[in-house]
Amino acid sequence: MPPTGSDAYRAARCEAAFKKQGGDTQRIRLFNSFTSSICQFLKEQGSLRLGEIPVLGFFQDQETWLLATSQRVIWSRPGYKHQLKYIEIKGLGWSSGPDGETKRESAATIDQWIETDDGMKMTKHSSPWLFLLDLNGNRHEVLLEPGTPLIAIWDSISLMIRLEKIHPREFHLG
Repeated sequence: MPPTGSDAYRAARCEAAFKKQGGDTQRIRLFNSFTSSICQFLKEQGSLRLGEIPVLGFFQDQETWLLATSQRVIWSRPGYKHQLKYIEIKGLGWSSGPDGETKRESAATIDQWIETDDGMKMTKHSSPWLFLLDLNGNRHEVLLEPGTPLIAIWDSISLMIRLEKIHPREFHLG
């Protein structure tokens, strides 16, 4: 195992958390399991920093994707691209998407239900949306694949947030 707290350590722990939840699907998978063209695309979009290790991702198309690295999460959905370092994430949860905003009491509210073609369903199993809450209280909606794959992403990002608190970095990530 790499030195505790290093980028290699964080990447290995993130990979293990992802595999524990079932691992790769067609669109959500460990980074090295993607085709070389998708890996190249995600690396270019993520503008990886020195020492940063890509760990897992989601790829639907060139507008809708996510890359989780050893230092941050970068994602895109039509009309929106953003990134957050794990240390900047205050919380995360299930969401009914950006359109559910008017029904929420606060940005930190976890949506329990989503309206689907088959009626109301629990977001944890039926919604393709996950939200990340930054330290300023801003809610960022991430579009992914619903069900177990989204749960694997949630677990992996949650772990990375905890690792940033347990093993604080001795340097500032640019």
